[in-house]
Amino acid sequence: MVLHTRFRAILLTSLLSIVLVIALVLSGTSWLALHQDLATGITYDLVLLTPLLYFLLIKPTQIPTTTVVPFFGLMLLVATYVLPAHRQQHLALIKQFILPIVELTVLTFVIYKIRKVRKHYKHNIANSYDFFTALKTALTELFPPRASEIIAVEFGVIYYGFVAWRKRPLKTNEFSYHRKSGTVLLLGVFAFMVVVEAFVLHILLEQWSIIAAWILTGLSIYSLLQIIGFARSLGKRPSVICPDELRLNYGILSETTISLAEIASIQTLPQTHKITYNHEVRSLSPLGEMEKPNVMIRLHNKGELTTLYGFRRSYHTLYLYLDTPQEFVNQVNACLTNKDHTPPFHFFAR
Repeated sequence: MVLHTRFRAILLTSLLSIVLVIALVLSGTSWLALHQDLATGITYDLVLLTPLLYFLLIKPTQIPTTTVVPFFGLMLLVATYVLPAHRQQHLALIKQFILPIVELTVLTFVIYKIRKVRKHYKHNIANSYDFFTALKTALTELFPPRASEIIAVEFGVIYYGFVAWRKRPLKTNEFSYHRKSGTVLLLGVFAFMVVVEAFVLHILLEQWSIIAAWILTGLSIYSLLQIIGFARSLGKRPSVICPDELRLNYGILSETTISLAEIASIQTLPQTHKITYNHEVRSLSPLGEMEKPNVMIRLHNKGELTTLYGFRRSYHTLYLYLDTPQEFVNQVNACLTNKDHTPPFHFFAR
């Protein structure tokens, strides 16, 4: 059975490689300019045959079959790049009729997965529904892990910056970290600096190149939108004490989950506490020393901190800032002293 599986994988990988190599080699020859049928064959080999071979290759594996969608998109880009413009008639038909169907299917699937995850959260009253977590869960089934993290951040910026305006009161197991820290004000200063810098540089670059000036302005607008999304996500993703774990968030910028059984100690910090960050001592906030933490958590074993775009950092000691640090520490300690880790509070809004 193992030999059969290996032979199948080798065969399909070889076929996929042969089809790709032949299509790419032929696309660089003069024959392509002379024969429309050759261009048609390359089009369907790249856009339809290779995704089919890829699907057959990954079907027995743990790779999500939904990754066929981004693979199809990649092959579409390759075909667009390697085929001459006057030989893309069939490619244009695929883009016009098949691509919209694929895009609509993907959008429907993502919405369905988000609703499913949301429903799961609602059934478990101990867990607060979190759009960003649901979004990443849905995208993970469509894209590789790093790609899903990147796409989730881009969607998250739009959602938290311009869609999620409705206020939701905190539950007793949820803790904010943005009201007293001054982080939102700091991000506001960054946003103001981006606007001023974009205005000044646009005027200067316009004298040299109008295109370059508008490209820089576009990048500045994109950066401004990201800062707005980051700032607003701070108030929408509180840190949460769950029955068996802590879900510590810092907007969509960073997050970590800590099992209560892994906590060696937790305490509030005095203002005079000195911190030296290294590969074992991390801050939940990406601002690091710019934000003075007031809670310290030490673990028995290493934890994992997920930062922007899915980058991961290990730690043994984690520092974080909370608006009500003593209440947080008291509730966590109460959970730790309770053998079944049942939080000693009710999940009602405060």
